[in-house]
Amino acid sequence: LDTPYCREIYTLIKDKENGLLVERGNAKAVYEGMKYMIEHLAEADEMGRKAVEIEKVLDSEKIAKQWEDYLLMLCNKN
Repeated sequence: LDTPYCREIYTLIKDKENGLLVERGNAKAVYEGMKYMIEHLAEADEMGRKAVEIEKVLDSEKIAKQWEDYLLMLCNKN
């Protein structure tokens, strides 16, 4: 969904690569997206496989480690 309140979605979801992006409130676009998925099952399956990769980006332990490394680097600079 395209929403001014969540532009960060574009850093995670790439249209027709690992998901579908449609304009918020646009029922016709949602319909067309669903229809596309039904009519292109192989592509939909591939998008689903790629979408699972998002979980790796959002892994809380990985993010915490990145913050820890960053903060330690800052402390070591001073």
